[in-house]
Amino acid sequence: EAYKASLSEMTTTYEILAAKQVELSKEEMKNLQELNNEGKVFIETAQELRETAKGIFRQIARIDVKIADARKEIEAQAKEELSLRSRALKVGAKMLRLDEFGLEAAKEKIDPEKQLNSLIAERDKLKTKLNKIDEQAIDIAKKGYPVRLKFEQELLKLEERSPLLLKQRAQQEAALLLQLEATKN
Repeated sequence: EAYKASLSEMTTTYEILAAKQVELSKEEMKNLQELNNEGKVFIETAQELRETAKGIFRQIARIDVKIADARKEIEAQAKEELSLRSRALKVGAKMLRLDEFGLEAAKEKIDPEKQLNSLIAERDKLKTKLNKIDEQAIDIAKKGYPVRLKFEQELLKLEERSPLLLKQRAQQEAALLLQLEATKN
């Protein structure tokens, strides 16, 4: 992927330089290509690492919804004075649905407080995992930054040779000189 992205970017780079009428030697083209490839590897690797975090983001979002639901249920139970009979029926229905998880898992799923704490702990683990992935991606991208910076600096140096830019600069200088002469008179 990094190589493919690098090729695409180099095509664009060559097109920009050609539009500015910058002539490149084979050595300059090779140097630009090597710098671009080297920098792209780090950047694309960091990007791919970040892509793996998409699933974690989705999991965190789902857990956030479950946490909100658990909090609502806790509030509802605190506000409602459920009769012992209706509470027993509600718990019994949940136990039947959750029997496949075993008694302890079922208790945790039934008790909104335990469920909320479990969900918060799960979300915290996922956030920690996400933070580690982000840190790794930043470290990898940071390794590629100096290379990309060197590539961009090299590109700017080459663009400065553009006959179009040189002509434009000369015209601007001439216009400034004319203005300066006009203000003297």
